[in-house]
Amino acid sequence: MKNKIAIVTIIISLIAMSAYAEALFENAYLSELRVIKADEQAGWALIQDRAGNQGDVVVGDSIGWEQAEVVAIEKAAIMVEQEDLKTRIPVVDPFADD
Repeated sequence: MKNKIAIVTIIISLIAMSAYAEALFENAYLSELRVIKADEQAGWALIQDRAGNQGDVVVGDSIGWEQAEVVAIEKAAIMVEQEDLKTRIPVVDPFADD
């Protein structure tokens, strides 16, 4: 009986955690997004679209029109996954020319 309760508790926790994932920059393509800063230890990254709008992302968030899921945050890049395709978006200088 205790095992069933534990399994149900885990499932409910996973469902609740997935509800907190955000969808960001839904009107921008992944190719239009820049990673301005990434903090691997804290587990977040700051991204920006071409219009200058910024937002923090964490693992589990969806970004871009493609709704790619952020699967990893590293010091120099974030990894996003869309279906079976993983893409690395590197941290760039926010003041660099396009």
